[in-house]
Amino acid sequence: MSALNLSDLRFEALVRQSEREKRQRARDMKTVKEALEVAWRGWKRLQDLGFNDACYCPKDGTPFEVVEWGSTGIFRCTYEGKWPDGLYMVEDGGDIWPTGRGGMLWRPLPAENSANSPSEASASAPATDETNPSSPQPQETRG
Repeated sequence: MSALNLSDLRFEALVRQSEREKRQRARDMKTVKEALEVAWRGWKRLQDLGFNDACYCPKDGTPFEVVEWGSTGIFRCTYEGKWPDGLYMVEDGGDIWPTGRGGMLWRPLPAENSANSPSEASASAPATDETNPSSPQPQETRG
């Protein structure tokens, strides 16, 4: 395994970009309530796109797509083991690892892309409800 080498200039540019993004988030979401509203809207939009709470995922080894708080990736995943003591096993780049249960959403793999990784499939698919027409569309309720 090799260490990542960043030039001092590149490192400073990344730090400046991170600081700009943090300031922008502070302008966009000044309060906890505003940040929660944005999170809620994102969660509802993901439901519109066919995602549902991870506890409803297939538990028979069928692969599915998963998204998780703290990541912008869409990954291929399977649930292994007996519910509720099993593991969510996430795949990416030829690697597989267990991930947490909190803050995850799942949806079936799109039928036309089931052989591809979700990131490849999602990159070429339009970001609309049609990316996975077999997914149930939950009714909007606000809690």
